[in-house]
Amino acid sequence: MNLTGFVLAGHSFGGFIAGHYACKYPHHIRKLLMLSPFGVPKRHFTDEEFAEEYKKMEPLRPTDKKPPKFAFTFVFKKVWKNQWSPFGFLRKTPDWVTTLFLNKWAKKRIVGDVPKEELDDFKAYMRDVLLRKGSVEYALFVIFDHFCFSKVPLDVPERLSGLDMPISFIYGDRDWMKLVGTHTVLEKNPYKDKFSHMHSVENSDHHLYLDNPEQFAEIILEDLETLDQIPYPRPE
Repeated sequence: MNLTGFVLAGHSFGGFIAGHYACKYPHHIRKLLMLSPFGVPKRHFTDEEFAEEYKKMEPLRPTDKKPPKFAFTFVFKKVWKNQWSPFGFLRKTPDWVTTLFLNKWAKKRIVGDVPKEELDDFKAYMRDVLLRKGSVEYALFVIFDHFCFSKVPLDVPERLSGLDMPISFIYGDRDWMKLVGTHTVLEKNPYKDKFSHMHSVENSDHHLYLDNPEQFAEIILEDLETLDQIPYPRPE
């Protein structure tokens, strides 16, 4: 498409894809925005060390409960090994089951004060997407392990951690992505605190664009205020 000098943003698994694109074609991107991205931190423990790691895990909110230990050590591992998808199950169930699932999921995952008509539109969109033939959901089993850590993490020197590019991260303040682990991408970023930043959206989980869209938009606009000051083009 002959595009260059643009801002690239990606959310969740889209952030993972955007990060790898930026590593492969850094000369095309002026700035990278990572919106609650999946697959950034590298796993720092073995399966045998997980018991101690689990003790350190804290709920994101005082009212939350951390997932039961057996969910990681048995259920998730078995699900990953057999590549069982909940959406594959939904495709075989009656419509009322899908509706019940989406209602319960939206009630738990969307923490913001979303107008009913917008929430209904979002659930209709999710229904149309999830009930199609599976694709990304099966790719996750190949790219990630049963602890949700990527087999090709972005927080390594040969990827984002060593990239000469302005990068900003935006997470919700109660974002479940934080349970996957922290990362150090910005520690050695040459643009840290000038063009590269870490932001937090208040009263927001993973779907920060729905939970608190006003602050989410404000953060992006503020982050890009210095866009014209970013040195570009950079050498390939």
